[in-house]
Amino acid sequence: MHPSQADAVAGRETGGFPETAGTPARSGSRESAPGSTFARGLAVLVALTQRGEARAGELAAAAGIPVSTAYRYLRVLREQELVAEHGGVYRCGPLFTRATAPERTYSQLVSTAAPVMERLTALTGETVTLAVRIGVSHALCIHQTESPNAEHTAFTIGQTLPLHAGAGERVLLAFAPEEVIQMVLVGDLQRYTANTPDRHELARKLASTRHSWITTSRSEYVPGAIAVAVPVTIDGQVICSLTVSGPSARCEAAWQGRVKPVLMNAGRALEHLLREAAAASALVSAGQPAP
Repeated sequence: MHPSQADAVAGRETGGFPETAGTPARSGSRESAPGSTFARGLAVLVALTQRGEARAGELAAAAGIPVSTAYRYLRVLREQELVAEHGGVYRCGPLFTRATAPERTYSQLVSTAAPVMERLTALTGETVTLAVRIGVSHALCIHQTESPNAEHTAFTIGQTLPLHAGAGERVLLAFAPEEVIQMVLVGDLQRYTANTPDRHELARKLASTRHSWITTSRSEYVPGAIAVAVPVTIDGQVICSLTVSGPSARCEAAWQGRVKPVLMNAGRALEHLLREAAAASALVSAGQPAP
C-alpha cells in the first residue's frame, strides 16, 4: 500500500476491526499477527487494490477466508469509504481516491493535458477523459473536463475502469504488451451491458483499433453512452488515452463524424506538448535553462 493510502487508513476509525483504545500498536502484538481479524481484513483490502475491482468470492479466495467473512469485512470497509460496490463488484472507494490523488501522481501529464482537454470540451460540447493503464486489467481516470450540458457522461477522478469495455480503455489495451492482451482475452470478461464485447468481438475491436488508431464504443460500460477515443504516444509508447463521451441521444453518427478529426488533432497536439515538456525537464535536470 502506498504511504499516502496507509496514512488515510490510519486516520479513520477502525470500524469494527479490533484495536485497544489509546494503546499504540506494538510489533508482534496479537492485533497485527497474520491470522488476526485486522490482518485478514487488511488482506481483503490489499487484494482489492491489486485487482482494481473484484467480486467478494475472488477477494475471499485471495485472502484465504470464507466468503461470508469477506462480506463482513467489505461491509465495514464500505462504511469507512475505503470500498465502493455496484452490482456485486467492489472497487476502491472515495477515501482511496482522495488518498492516492492520481492528479498528483500524474501531475505533469495532467497539467499538460488540461488545456487541451478544456479546449476539446469547448469544441465538442461533451466530457473529455484522460486515462492510463494500471496493471493487467484496468485503466485509471486521472483527469476529466465535464460537459456543460445538464445531461452528460462522467467518471470520478481516481475511478478504475475495466480494460475490456469502453473506448478509452480499449485504446490502452490495444497497444499494451501482447501478454497483457492475452491475459485479458482469456480472463473473466464481466458483462456490464448487453453491448459489452465478448472475447471474440473484443479481439476484433482491438485489431481494428491498432489499425486505425481510433475507436468508438456504444453503451459497452455505461448504458446509453457513446465514446470516441485515441491513444497518446511518446517515443512510440502509448502513455494514456484521450476520450470524448456523451449520451447517445445527443452523440449520433453525425456528431461522431465531426468529433473524430477534432479528437485526433487534439491527441497530436497533446503529444507535441508532452515532448516539449519532457525536453524542458531534461534541460533543467542537466542544469541548463529551459527555453
